[in-house]
Amino acid sequence: LQNQPQNAADVARGLARIGIQIATGKSQSRAGTGSASAQNQNPGANIEAQFRSFQALVNGPAGRRPMDALTQNFRDIYQSLQLAADVPSQTERVNMNLQLQISTLRANVSRLPKQLARMVTATADEFEGNVAETSLANLNQMLDQTVTRACQEVVDGRYP
Repeated sequence: LQNQPQNAADVARGLARIGIQIATGKSQSRAGTGSASAQNQNPGANIEAQFRSFQALVNGPAGRRPMDALTQNFRDIYQSLQLAADVPSQTERVNMNLQLQISTLRANVSRLPKQLARMVTATADEFEGNVAETSLANLNQMLDQTVTRACQEVVDGRYP
């Protein structure tokens, strides 16, 4: 299948998806005598337009670009996760911070290009799932330490 020739329409549609337009039909201009309209067109304009939203991520003064806010948000989440791993006694406080940081991450998604926004949203969903699992594990551990152990001590040896 890979060696079969593709028809011209399929190739043109594929190239159009990435921003390249192919002129079809005969050219009315001769070599070396380009028309005024052809000279004014920027051949890379279509491709450039495809990446304009990504360019906007890195435009602006350092520290105030949308990409800077996104990387800072991920850095904050990383530091919270690192703190939870290093100091297990702080897990509940870290989870509260993580929920706030995930909310901030979701708020920043609206300023991102569609493709990147999809990835960041999926990441935020995964973080939220992990926070919920950790909170549930902490609740089970606290239940085991405070209620289950006391109930076992009271019931042990008294009931079959």
